[in-house]
Amino acid sequence: MLALFRFTGVILGIVLCASLTAPAAIEPSFDTDECIEAATDIVVASQASSGELSILEVWKGDLKKGDKLTLSHLPAAPLPALSHFPAVAFDKSLDGKRIVMFLKPSSDAALHDKYTGATMLVWEGKIGDETPTSAVWIDGSCAYAFIQVMNPGDSLPIAIPMTERQLKGRTLTILNSDENDIRAALRITDLNRRIQALELPASSGSVSVRRDAFAAIGDCGRNAVGYLVRMFSERATDLDLVVDAIARAAGSQSDYEMNRLLLDEITYWRTTAPLLKIGWQSEKAADGSARYAGLLVQYQLLKHTLDKITVGKRDDQYSIVPEVHDFWLATPQLNDESDPDGVISRCNTRLESRSNGEPSTAP
Repeated sequence: MLALFRFTGVILGIVLCASLTAPAAIEPSFDTDECIEAATDIVVASQASSGELSILEVWKGDLKKGDKLTLSHLPAAPLPALSHFPAVAFDKSLDGKRIVMFLKPSSDAALHDKYTGATMLVWEGKIGDETPTSAVWIDGSCAYAFIQVMNPGDSLPIAIPMTERQLKGRTLTILNSDENDIRAALRITDLNRRIQALELPASSGSVSVRRDAFAAIGDCGRNAVGYLVRMFSERATDLDLVVDAIARAAGSQSDYEMNRLLLDEITYWRTTAPLLKIGWQSEKAADGSARYAGLLVQYQLLKHTLDKITVGKRDDQYSIVPEVHDFWLATPQLNDESDPDGVISRCNTRLESRSNGEPSTAP
């Protein structure tokens, strides 16, 4: 790890020096720990001439050896690379026979059931290209990843001071440490102390570890509801996991807690909607910017919270669902016909189930 930190320092030194004479343009670079923590699946794969990936080894996740993957924006082999820097030209050709992939399921509906990189692959840099910063190409005892070695300058595939064995060792060390934290917390009998012990893996672990940690917090029952609701109100990260944990912890009172969350959400949208233009969802998709990323996260959160609503024993538990429905329907900025499975559809499902006296199921 010392070699890796020295390598990072060299890059930062180059970036800082270059920025004195040219406008800064920070491009993406491979980050070992960031990729490990963000990935739900970590595999070693071989790339065919068609671009299809065949899994050789699984370091993390539910994928299996021999599974086939399609990864967006992964350059085809052979990949020209640099064995050192500075250099006047690419001096290596990587055959793609062993690529370590840090993956997570794509959230893009157009890429349903496919995988994308664990860090942001679509990078809006000065050249507008997509840079695969969640992959490491193995060439014998050397490893190569996309790094920005100069600023201004593009991210380039260049040798990093780490072998495949060292990369695997670092990966397993981080994963095992997170899992050990959860196991140790589950041995604590006092539920309030257990919740405190689970805060670390819930906030700093990998995606799968955070999911397990929040589920364990939810299993602490009513003791955990206050803590989780505070997380929601403070707009912490992983709000979908927080909602799941609240529903789990609240048990038979889950619908009551979900309606409290919905009240917060509809208050947010009542304030935000007047500031939006009609068609803002399509505008975001068209210009590819991140201007509306936060709004889309909130939108997905509202739908996710509605999914947790089921028919209860008392009608007044559902007073907020008709309110959400009517507000969304009456607000042109929010009533987006391009999302047929959106907020109005979810509200209708729950209201119809309520009138029929039958439990509603999440879509």
